[in-house]
Amino acid sequence: MPEEREVQPPGERRRPARVTATQLRVERGWTPKMIRELLGEPDARPPNRNYPSRPPLKLYDLERVEEVERTDAFFELLDQSEARKDSAQKGKDAQRMRILDEVERLELQVPQMELRHLVVESIERYNAWVDEQDVDRPYVTLHSHVLDVMRVMVHHLRFTTPGYPEMQQKLLCRTGAREARRRLNERVFQTIAELYPELAEECRRQNQGPLEAAPAVPGDDEEW
Repeated sequence: MPEEREVQPPGERRRPARVTATQLRVERGWTPKMIRELLGEPDARPPNRNYPSRPPLKLYDLERVEEVERTDAFFELLDQSEARKDSAQKGKDAQRMRILDEVERLELQVPQMELRHLVVESIERYNAWVDEQDVDRPYVTLHSHVLDVMRVMVHHLRFTTPGYPEMQQKLLCRTGAREARRRLNERVFQTIAELYPELAEECRRQNQGPLEAAPAVPGDDEEW
């Protein structure tokens, strides 16, 4: 996007150097409150030549800006702005740690059963999902490729682990919880791999994949 700058017509007497409100914020660390309280009204409001439909530019004489930047009032407001930023960041960090702690404290009891029973149950649940969702996907059977069978087995174990689907849904509704979602998946995949060494490679593959959207109703219409 072209930067908002005042254009001076050729041959016109040189005017004082000026900066836009955007430049004050982005390049010099001013906040809207600082501009409003320390500079007041702009020194000029020419039309925006790059975007005529937008409001006129707000231009401030650079000499006046630099003079204000040497005052105690400027540094006082600047310090207040930095303190608010620090406080907001600390709040985000604290929330992040609370969410991660919640994930770490979640007890994951992955269902344990004989492998042959797990295969049958996983295939039946997957094929039922295909029918329920009316999606254009082939059924998985005992004669399907072993990787397809393992994929539905791991997925079935994930979403039948008590507390996992609910936590995944909860995290999806929280801002900045991507790291926690990744950690939750990592934990459940590790647990599955420990209980079912035959599925360890498939767990590793799924764990390295993209984060999927959580189901609207855990265990009912989740994406396979």
